[in-house]
Amino acid sequence: MGTLVLSIKVIALQPELNKEIIYLSARKGFPYYHGDFMKHFKKYFLSLSSSTSVPVAEKISVDSAHYIVTPPRKDVALLAFGLFQCTAIAIIKNNLHILMHIAHSNLYLPMETTGNSRILKGVFDGGTLINEVLSLLRSPKETRGNYKTKVFIMSGIYKECNICIESIYKGQKPIKKIIDMIGSDNVRLYKGSHIEIHSSGHVYGRLVNGEKISRLN
Repeated sequence: MGTLVLSIKVIALQPELNKEIIYLSARKGFPYYHGDFMKHFKKYFLSLSSSTSVPVAEKISVDSAHYIVTPPRKDVALLAFGLFQCTAIAIIKNNLHILMHIAHSNLYLPMETTGNSRILKGVFDGGTLINEVLSLLRSPKETRGNYKTKVFIMSGIYKECNICIESIYKGQKPIKKIIDMIGSDNVRLYKGSHIEIHSSGHVYGRLVNGEKISRLN
């Protein structure tokens, strides 16, 4: 009985961690350790993690090892939650919203498109994906006008941001390359468990030790 009480306390205090374990368990095909108990409570805890800052008509969840590149759609929010040892990168430029959820902050792991990614599609490992995104941002269409690119890098609650930035992929540092290309004045670094982009261009996040989702720009 003591073990069950301890399990409940861990799950209640860390819904983001719980979500991450459930998701990875499902992808790898092995059962989740709380078994039947979690079948009744999983939906409740996931709803806590995936709630948005303001009501929206549609939420597109960018799960671990997924990404989306799309024009903003009215009253739609893109969100990555359950950041534990993952890194999420949100980019806003012109009529373009990008959200990448890098599993375990490992740039060698494959990443898939999600939520009808309309501009960039396919499966890439994290390092290649970042290079593809940088090429897209350099394209004549996206460099036209005076719009500034805004980048928000959210390291997971148990991952140091500087470690994410210095992550090496085939001898290069793709995340650092984003900062060098966009300029440090237009890049914001955070540590937390949740980040979301709204069609308005506003970005929200739940920072480490923060109980509420707050606006970041």
